[in-house]
Amino acid sequence: MADIPRIDPHDPKVARPHNLPRHLDLVPDDVEFQNRLAARFMLKVGLYSPGKKLADLDAPVLVQVGLRDETTPPDAAITAGNRARNGTVATYDVGHFGPYTGEWFETFVAEQIAFLDTNLSA
Repeated sequence: MADIPRIDPHDPKVARPHNLPRHLDLVPDDVEFQNRLAARFMLKVGLYSPGKKLADLDAPVLVQVGLRDETTPPDAAITAGNRARNGTVATYDVGHFGPYTGEWFETFVAEQIAFLDTNLSA
């Protein structure tokens, strides 16, 4: 397995001062961070577009979007969510890493649980 660096400090998305520290905040203190990923990941990353298939789904879909996300474009996520036949789009005044910890994590998870309760109740 060939490994390639996962965080390139010269990448414009990572070079923004807020991104790298927020990414590293997700690594537990007792885990040695290895800044790498399998090279096979790069073969598919450019083709990854989860929103493309939303219009074909009949199942309920919740799309949660951070309006200040500079990593994943909010407009594309909102457009894809609105195309879903049975979609719910929720927007938040948060960046890419906000939902992973703290108060925003609790907010996102609470909405996910409410969505599942509503859509999976028999």
